[in-house]
Amino acid sequence: MFEISSVWEASVNINEFVRKTPVLNAEYLSQELGFSCYLKAENLQITGSFKIRGAANCIKKMLYHQPSLPGLVAASSGNHGQAVAYVASRLSLPAIIVMPESAPRIKVDAVARFGARVEFAGTTSTERFARAGEIVKEKGYFEVPPFDHEDIIAGQGTIGKEILEQLPDVDIVIVPIGGGGLISGIASTIKTLKPDTVIMGVEPEKSNSMYVSIHKGEITRLEKTESAADGLLSLQPGRLTFALVRQYVDRLVLVTEEEISKALHYCLDNFKILPEPSGAVSLAAALKECRGGGKKVLCVISGGNCDFNKLF
Repeated sequence: MFEISSVWEASVNINEFVRKTPVLNAEYLSQELGFSCYLKAENLQITGSFKIRGAANCIKKMLYHQPSLPGLVAASSGNHGQAVAYVASRLSLPAIIVMPESAPRIKVDAVARFGARVEFAGTTSTERFARAGEIVKEKGYFEVPPFDHEDIIAGQGTIGKEILEQLPDVDIVIVPIGGGGLISGIASTIKTLKPDTVIMGVEPEKSNSMYVSIHKGEITRLEKTESAADGLLSLQPGRLTFALVRQYVDRLVLVTEEEISKALHYCLDNFKILPEPSGAVSLAAALKECRGGGKKVLCVISGGNCDFNKLF
């Protein structure tokens, strides 16, 4: 199902669209925390989140097979839509992004700024995907999936490749989980190259479809989700991502809204960066689970597209 060569191929495909994001470390905190805390700052990525990696890889590979692609469409709560809109603008392709009516204004404006057309469809992922499917039939556009696709997962796997290049002796890597594309790519890559690394996934406790599915042993759909981490509100994991998480992830952790808020303030105070809540859940898990032990712990800060009106 997963081939490490796909990550190397993806790193070539996405090179013109992404930057290698830094790994940040506040060394003076180690004594206080009892572990060395590092942040992989994907909030500093082009478009403000990791999503550009998977989207760029998937679109480039589709163009190899269909050079005359008429356009792109994506269903997204924000970050995936920005990524698709940005790649489309770079490739001079029209794009339509289907977003929820409740999407943060900052994410809607960013999609529009990249030149894509925004359509609103309800408040659930089911409604967004239904409208995106209609657009595919109407216009013949290629629908760029948000997480449950091999090319998306390989693109996100380039983060795992970079982590091992930047911090080769890392002990624990903590990754946010929404639909599971990010952790599937990172975990598959790191476990293939450095199997003794512990991979920890984290979800908000009120948006925990992967946690519930893994513990039940089957993909399980939640009735609803709720969290300030609006990028992690997937009602269920994907078929591929569920299988890869079950194979490669060592542990799943849930965090509260209070713990997410604490992690946001911690990032500001100690690292001078401001993630979005979805990006801060990894640090929330580290502060909750990793104190003591003297390990090198890397938290993937997956995005920084904050709705400031909700934070301050």
